[in-house]
Amino acid sequence: MLDLIATRRLGVDEETREYDVTHAEDPEPRPLYTRITHSGHRVRTVSVRAENYDDEEGYDLLEQIRLGLGQDDTCELLNAAGVSLNGVEDIVNIGGAAGNRAVSFASMDVLFNQSVSRTYDVPVTTGDTYIDAVELEGVDELALAGKFDVGPA
Repeated sequence: MLDLIATRRLGVDEETREYDVTHAEDPEPRPLYTRITHSGHRVRTVSVRAENYDDEEGYDLLEQIRLGLGQDDTCELLNAAGVSLNGVEDIVNIGGAAGNRAVSFASMDVLFNQSVSRTYDVPVTTGDTYIDAVELEGVDELALAGKFDVGPA
């Protein structure tokens, strides 16, 4: 059984802006968009669990998976998918019984690094624009009267 149990940031995310971008869907090229890209790195923790109705096989299966994750060809496949192996935590062997049988549960956490990026285009507005109205909840409007200039600049 595989389960994604945690995602955390690694370092600080970066934001880049590209101004006057022509959007590909416009029939006539004109600078109407600002392209914003957020990028960063994440560490994803995947929990791997094996169950077997034998004494040692749950642990042995996870040991084979752990060794296979460190192989060069596995690392190349992971890198092609934009993921890299960060590390593997120790295998925890949990014994138990189900009815009158011995059951072997074993679990380990595998950590992967991943680069993430999200790009979106924001339309550029033209002309004089200003805030037309602001609604405030829980604020006495009379206390704010006369303290702000709300007309066009």
